[in-house]
Amino acid sequence: MAEEKLKEGDFIKLEYSGKLASSGKYFDTTSEEVAKANKLFNPQMKYLPQLIVVGKGYAIKGIDEALIGASVGESKTVEVSPEKGFGAKDPSLVSVIPLTEFHKREINPVPGLVVTLDGKEARVKSVSSGRVMVDMNHPLAGEKLVYELKVIGKITKVEEKVSALLERNRIGGKPSVKSDGTVEIINSPAPNQDINYFFGKAGFIASVLANIPEAKKVRFIEDFVKEGEAGKKQ
Repeated sequence: MAEEKLKEGDFIKLEYSGKLASSGKYFDTTSEEVAKANKLFNPQMKYLPQLIVVGKGYAIKGIDEALIGASVGESKTVEVSPEKGFGAKDPSLVSVIPLTEFHKREINPVPGLVVTLDGKEARVKSVSSGRVMVDMNHPLAGEKLVYELKVIGKITKVEEKVSALLERNRIGGKPSVKSDGTVEIINSPAPNQDINYFFGKAGFIASVLANIPEAKKVRFIEDFVKEGEAGKKQ
């Protein structure tokens, strides 16, 4: 039997490491070993294979295209042009702002500092003669990239796909899939959940309905329990 190739819409777990083609410097990885070897390690992060729905924008275009036709267990190295990565660098997104504007906001700008300007992230490039140059391009815009990829596994069961999307959106809950296509999530979120929980839930619902053909609707059953009451007998 011929080995099945990945196609658009497949749910997979992917290991990857990305580096700059120009210097070989790593900037992102799912491998703890690679992170430690290249001074990227963050103890707050979990280094695990990531969920990708192939061809659905869960990865940059260059990776999405490389996954089409790949096999589970396959490793490959791909070069990604700026156009299929983080875009070309846009000169109009680089501007010079008076230093006094930063002082008004009680910000001490130094090269590399990331600030929010007009609702957008900007990186301080330089500070000189009372002026601050900031760049609102993505840090990897204009860069040719190299990614080392390994397809760890494929998720085929509907309930496992739902669980993977719950984990990706960081909202938790116990999923079940009914015969009529209803995806039901039983959850007990903390009463003081911040806004990210509700954004995550909205993202989860959209992802389920867009990427799981068997799912016809999503229902949440939620109990918001007063602090200290969880676990008490009713």
